[in-house]
Amino acid sequence: MQLTELEELLTNIQKLQSIMIAVATNSQEYRIQDKEDEYTELYQEITSQIEDLQYQGFSIQNPNNFHSLWDWYRHWKSKLSKSAFRGGYIHNLYQNFCNQIDIALCKNYVKFTSQEVLNNELEPIQIEELKAKIEKLQEIMIEVATESNTISLIQYNDENYRKLYQEVWFKIEIFRETGISVSNTNQFRSLWQWYSFYSEQIENTKTARREYIYNLYVNVVKPIEKALRQYRSNPSYSIQEFIQLLKDRFHQSTYIQVNTDSIILTPILSKNVQTSNLKLDERFQQQTSEPIADSFSVPATQSFENSLFTTENYSLILTNENVMKPEIFLEQNDVVCLEYSLEKFFATKFDNVSSWRSVFSSSGVEDSFIRPLIFINNPVEFSNRVVAKFKDYKVSNQRIDHHPMVKLLQYLLNRKESYEFEDQDIELFTKLAERGQENLNALKACNTVCRIESPKGVGIGTGVLIGKNLLLTCNHIFSKTQVRQAWVRFNYNADSRKLENDLFELDMAFISYHNRPDYALVKIKNNPQQQKAIFINETSILDSGQDVRIIHHPQGNPVIISDFGQITQVGEDYIDHNVKTDDGSSGAPIFNRQWELIAIHQGNPGIGRFVTPGSTGGIPIRAIWNQISPHLG
Repeated sequence: MQLTELEELLTNIQKLQSIMIAVATNSQEYRIQDKEDEYTELYQEITSQIEDLQYQGFSIQNPNNFHSLWDWYRHWKSKLSKSAFRGGYIHNLYQNFCNQIDIALCKNYVKFTSQEVLNNELEPIQIEELKAKIEKLQEIMIEVATESNTISLIQYNDENYRKLYQEVWFKIEIFRETGISVSNTNQFRSLWQWYSFYSEQIENTKTARREYIYNLYVNVVKPIEKALRQYRSNPSYSIQEFIQLLKDRFHQSTYIQVNTDSIILTPILSKNVQTSNLKLDERFQQQTSEPIADSFSVPATQSFENSLFTTENYSLILTNENVMKPEIFLEQNDVVCLEYSLEKFFATKFDNVSSWRSVFSSSGVEDSFIRPLIFINNPVEFSNRVVAKFKDYKVSNQRIDHHPMVKLLQYLLNRKESYEFEDQDIELFTKLAERGQENLNALKACNTVCRIESPKGVGIGTGVLIGKNLLLTCNHIFSKTQVRQAWVRFNYNADSRKLENDLFELDMAFISYHNRPDYALVKIKNNPQQQKAIFINETSILDSGQDVRIIHHPQGNPVIISDFGQITQVGEDYIDHNVKTDDGSSGAPIFNRQWELIAIHQGNPGIGRFVTPGSTGGIPIRAIWNQISPHLG
């Protein structure tokens, strides 16, 4: 597909969204019967464009299953009571799809644009304009979120907002493509998404909403302001010198979290774009130096290869590393399907709400989930409420093996013959139950992982709990910098505050350690209320090509569960793997597909051993088992 065709597809999607929102939020002025023909024609054209992509080998699906405006009407009438939810729903429906197209267009623009023109994009006057556009975006968002006539303001401002957003987003992507480390943390492509989010998630005060919007762009605006201020003090800087100023300022901001008391929440934002709160001291930079590679590359021609849409979770492209997101048990595109399947089940298999309640109790779903459910005798409304609670459910560290959706679906699947489910329902239930169980296993494993800090607040490595208070990690984390005091912090993820009750001091009189193989078994003072490693497999057969995951704190950032990588080379006392890591990943646990601990990540093993190109090293558990097993009880 050529660039112009991709742009046409994006334009058609935006037109379709406008129609769907108009009829769902202002039905008096925009009647369905007046817009149905236009919608149907656009929908068919979009479907045809997507089919062309599929024919060329692209792995994509149309996320919009509303073949007519009447289908859309029936959905919003039964499931989306507020206008905010309707507008936000439509933009969320196409969010990942549109993001992917934008990224592809930007990458091609950069690839086929001269360096001189790209440099001009980063001239001080252009950066001043970018800052002004961001401020205008913030002004519009604040007005919508703090004034009373919200719907009217959105309808008046949304087109201008989306145009501004696109321009800011495009410029930030150019930053990224030219080597400036910056993340666009505003994922609200439309004011409808912003309205839907803040009305549910942010305290209803002007101060809270203003502060949220300020924090949304603070890690973009602050480095720009510092670079411009430095440039104005010395206007003799060349463009190249100014660009280097920008790079330096944004590089610095990847280590400094400007406001540690505020947590930025976005509906689509990938978790690992949050940054640590302090600049890493040079003396804590370990011997591994492994830059995270871009997960998306642009072909050399102006048409796209089928790698464009091969990632199921498109938001991963925004993070430079593919990661697993085990906190998401129910994707947005599965919500409608699950609601429909459960609706059929509750409508046809039982005739009263007491039977529904019995199903939940018998399935093993926890009482705390069942009690707040309102068991009304309306299968459509009840299914909608159940699925909404499934989607919002957060697995706790106290019950890290439990998710109500997984329990219910496993229960139904065990009785699929007696309940006579249709094949499509069984397929959906199986997919969601298996994915949910995998998420629970991942969360269990993640619960055992901590960030190693020295001094407090500065990440220098990663470790895994393998006993009640026994931490396994790499020895070089401490020996290379002669660390004399260190701490570990559990539960440090992108959604959490760094709480002191998750921080524990290490006993620096190591229980067991060695430089080759590079490991350290360290006692944690006091007893963390964590679950120890799920299962240590010291006899695991390790082969090249075997799938592995790593749970780590790259650059001291919040914890990341990697997507699958592979073992690339196996020795008696080492393995190499191709999972992307960085400084701060040393000592991280390496798991196989069964979530068994089979190795710890070392990084660059140093002089004396050949490392497979594109790989880094790890220490197999079997190589250190005789040294650590006597201490595990």
